[in-house]
Amino acid sequence: MRPWVYALIAALLNTCSETPPLLDQIRERGELRVVTRYSPTTYEIGPEGPQGLEFDLVKGFAEELGVTLVIDTVDAVSEVLPKLLAGEADMAAAGLSVTDSRRDFVDFGHPYATSDMHLVYRLGHACHHVRLGADGDLQVVDDPLAHGVLDGLSYGHWHCYLLTR
Repeated sequence: MRPWVYALIAALLNTCSETPPLLDQIRERGELRVVTRYSPTTYEIGPEGPQGLEFDLVKGFAEELGVTLVIDTVDAVSEVLPKLLAGEADMAAAGLSVTDSRRDFVDFGHPYATSDMHLVYRLGHACHHVRLGADGDLQVVDDPLAHGVLDGLSYGHWHCYLLTR
C-alpha cells in the first residue's frame, strides 16, 4: 500500500473519534477557563489581588487539577451563558440562579447559598410596577426590566415590606 493511503486512513479515523471529556481537555490545555461577573461575591480585585467566594472556589479547583486559572469577567449575568455555550469558558462561577430555562442548556453544581428577594416601598406611595396576584405571587406590570428579574426567580421567594415612614 502507498504511504498516502495510510495517511488518508489515519486522517479519516481521527475525524470519527469522540471529543475527549471536558476535564481531560482542561488538563491537556493546562488551564481552567472561567467566566464570571465582577462583583464582591464572585470576583473582584482587592488590596491583596483577586478575591471573592466564587473566585476562591474555582481557584481551589484549578489548583486541585494542577492547571492555571484563567478568569474572564463580563458586565451582566445575561453575558455569562452565551460565553459558556460558545465554548469560550469551561465553566461559569457568577452567582447564577438555577432556573428551568438555564437547566435546558447547562448542568449546575450543588447550590451553596440561597437568597430571597424583598420588595420594599413606602406606605402611602403607589408601587405602580408590581401587583399581588390571586395566588399570592407578585406580578410585574409594565416594566420590562423588572420582568427579567422576576423571570429568573422561579426558585426564589418575594416578600413585601411596607415602610411606615
